[in-house]
Amino acid sequence: MKKEWFVIMISLVILVGGIVALLPSEEHTEDGPSEMKTFASFEELTAYLNRVTDNSEKEESSYSLIGGPRLSASDGTMSSEVATSGSSDHSTTNIQVEGVDEGDIVKNDGKYAYVVSKNKTTVFIVDVYPPEQAKIVSKIDLNWTIDELYLDGDKLVVLGRKSYYYYDEYDHIRTDINSYYSPQTFVNVYDLEDKGNPILDRSVQLNGTYINSRLIGDYLYLIVNQPVEQIKNETDLPVSASEIYYVVNYTDYYYYFTNIVSINVQNAEEEPQNMMILLGSSNNIYVSTKNIYITHTRYDGSKDPGVFFFWYFEPADEITAIHRISIDDGYTEYQASGEVPGRVLNRFSMDEYKRYFRIATTTGQVWRSGDSSAKNHVYVLDMGMNVVGGLNDIAPGERIYSARFMGKRAYLVTFKKVDPFFVIDLANPYAPNILGELKIPGYSNYLHPYDENHVIGIGKDCVDMGDFAWYQGVKISLFDVSDVNNPKEISQYIIGDRGTGSQALYDPHAFLFSKEKNLLVIPISLAEINESKYPNGASPSTSGEHTWSGAYVFDISEDSGIDLAGRISHDQDMTSTKYYYYSSYQVKRSFYIEDTLYTVSDSLIKANDLDDLQEINSVELSGQ
Repeated sequence: MKKEWFVIMISLVILVGGIVALLPSEEHTEDGPSEMKTFASFEELTAYLNRVTDNSEKEESSYSLIGGPRLSASDGTMSSEVATSGSSDHSTTNIQVEGVDEGDIVKNDGKYAYVVSKNKTTVFIVDVYPPEQAKIVSKIDLNWTIDELYLDGDKLVVLGRKSYYYYDEYDHIRTDINSYYSPQTFVNVYDLEDKGNPILDRSVQLNGTYINSRLIGDYLYLIVNQPVEQIKNETDLPVSASEIYYVVNYTDYYYYFTNIVSINVQNAEEEPQNMMILLGSSNNIYVSTKNIYITHTRYDGSKDPGVFFFWYFEPADEITAIHRISIDDGYTEYQASGEVPGRVLNRFSMDEYKRYFRIATTTGQVWRSGDSSAKNHVYVLDMGMNVVGGLNDIAPGERIYSARFMGKRAYLVTFKKVDPFFVIDLANPYAPNILGELKIPGYSNYLHPYDENHVIGIGKDCVDMGDFAWYQGVKISLFDVSDVNNPKEISQYIIGDRGTGSQALYDPHAFLFSKEKNLLVIPISLAEINESKYPNGASPSTSGEHTWSGAYVFDISEDSGIDLAGRISHDQDMTSTKYYYYSSYQVKRSFYIEDTLYTVSDSLIKANDLDDLQEINSVELSGQ
């Protein structure tokens, strides 16, 4: 009898939850993206935050969904680097979009290298060309953490952060803590006319956490998330409340003021421009020469308490919101918002082409065994952020490991046991279709264009174990897509055994490629299995022992494929390599100037001849 009553109660609970999920809600609209508005006043802003907090299912307390205290009206009293000297034949930062530069920890202008120190508080300016005379010419020391550098002609931009804890004497936050966390973002611009004596040209301090940035022309665009709990008065905002955008009838668990800031790095007299949106935390951004796209992934259950309540019965759907902000010589303007199902892997899953925005997403999860709910999708949106075309349910049971949009095509790699490499036609944005598919062992974390008909992939080799696969060494592939219906892997190179890694797997700035020089360079931490310990052979799950670290240098071409040209290491004492994850001699970046290849670690810059990889010179980055 007790069992029957238990079954009846569970059935009623599920029925009620299903009815609640179907009821109309003021937070949900069926007609597409929610409307974007601005607040009329600071009082309306604080009232809005309290309203969406009150609508939540969280327990009532002084610490609300906005990530801090309740507010009330009464509280309110390819690269843009320019070589100014030295050789014009030099590599620049590996970027996603031509004309949209990206910050990095190493920059060069064809004669000087600019390197962030190991402790991230110093920038070394090193005269590296000619290599025989390489030396440090100056240092910039700061009291905050450096994240990225940019070069714009004779200006060096240094971006970083610092966090503070403030104590609130009026106890606005929590009586048991009585303090709050306040991240700050810093931007310093230095005049490099005299490399031996860089002069601070301007310094900008912003409230909030640094998310990302791009340099287009002379304008630096930054995305900064400012926690809501920092705002006690309207004067705490960089813009008036009436200029802050928000999505009508949209609630989330945490709120931030996402600040899009533009700074003229050449003209210190021009004031920075701010544009703010009230959002959940920003995830990934994509930037073209005309637009910034900010994404934020949320769960549909956050809008529908019925779905949220039955999380364990049916997980809430993931939704990625997309916001388009137009940019033009420092001027920013909010344009449109839209939504697509699923979550975005990274910025390479997004692209703008001929006034259309393309995005690849994954819904559901991949499990090691049993049925998987994962599916993958590609959507095309117009400039109003309306979906006009798409492909759904690509590679069910797998998730996206890498994506790259190149003109009228998209290349997608999904994975669970083998690597399906998809070629997708986007020539007609209203009717995308899959042209071809290639299944090979392993997967690619990063895809890079070789030319119009060839793509380079870097990822991991794998051993199929039935319901899953064991990752092995680092794998580099060269794909031929000249026959779009029949893509081929025309060359591959596998480095090491299980445990081998490369920073280029997750940071494309560590990836150096030149088609003209047939050159490919990536950092490697090499792990190899000691076969003497496994007389019967090691299992696929066995990790190798770390034996070497440095940079692998390859000759790569359409005709000869991928061939190892040699290796360069900074670590002279191989007995220390068991600590390779923390070694200051682990190579992180590489660049070339004419016929010299430079590799950079925290402790060393090394110059090698590109023809035979013989060492020419090295410079110690000591004391940091």
